[in-house]
Amino acid sequence: MGETFIEICLISARGLRIGPGFGCSLLKHQLHAVGWIDPKNKFCTTVSASRSDNPHSRTRVITSLDDDDNSMIHALYAEVYSRKPIFLTKKFHGSVFVPLKEFFTKYKNQKSSSGSVFEETISCQLTKENSSKPQGSVNVSIRIAAEKQDFEGSAGNVYCLDHETLNPD
Repeated sequence: MGETFIEICLISARGLRIGPGFGCSLLKHQLHAVGWIDPKNKFCTTVSASRSDNPHSRTRVITSLDDDDNSMIHALYAEVYSRKPIFLTKKFHGSVFVPLKEFFTKYKNQKSSSGSVFEETISCQLTKENSSKPQGSVNVSIRIAAEKQDFEGSAGNVYCLDHETLNPD
């Protein structure tokens, strides 16, 4: 039984309905996202410094999954929040659920033909729990490889959920 490494990158969010803010850019809402495959190991993006309705985080997380049939049931969950600058109250904007089965299938098909890293970027709609109305969207990059070293050289902040450092500085 081997391991397969997966890199999740929450690139950006678009079309969020935040509200007008208070005029000054310092008083606008601050956005961030929380994501996980395993609920015991959650990660949080950096709070958006741009304070716009379309924040970019480019936070990358690498974790390993067992290379057996149980890896086909994994899914990525992500939730987007905003924080008001004055009282620091948090508002939930929506969540995304991305089954990873199709990505593992594509990776296994590609692995047999060529290349060691499978990569795909998708845009997912944010929805609230009891509503089918979209609240915006989240852009996600998913990369799958057999070795953790295959992810080296990519730009951005990298966090490993197995508490190892990928790019020591």
